[in-house]
Amino acid sequence: MSVKVAAYKKLHPTEAYACSAIEAQNWAQTFADLRLDFGSFRSFRLDPRCSRRPKITGVVVAKAMIDAKLKPALYFYPFPNSRYPEPLRKEFLTKILPEIQTWIEGYLAAADTEMVGQMMLVVELMAAGFTIHRLRCL
Repeated sequence: MSVKVAAYKKLHPTEAYACSAIEAQNWAQTFADLRLDFGSFRSFRLDPRCSRRPKITGVVVAKAMIDAKLKPALYFYPFPNSRYPEPLRKEFLTKILPEIQTWIEGYLAAADTEMVGQMMLVVELMAAGFTIHRLRCL
């Protein structure tokens, strides 16, 4: 197992990540190579090379990405913890992380050669719950 965890900044008391670094590491144990990134960027910015750009109205809390060399990464973005009640936290841990895992494993299993561009799965936090966007960037 080669899970790399990068944490860049200590969170302000009014901020949160969708899950803790320990929870993410425990979730990532099945991956042979994965980067977990907490806070290297303060907010999500959509790559202009992405096709079918979604309209994002909520807060992006996480982004899973597979680059052209089939290296997966999961980025977490800080957001106001006032927007994150306990039921949504549980939903992220029990539904969203398994969906991210299935998505990553699906691409890694299906890809025999390098991909052109990057594949992304963006997790958006809305008032009613999470929305997931699947993107391809050249």
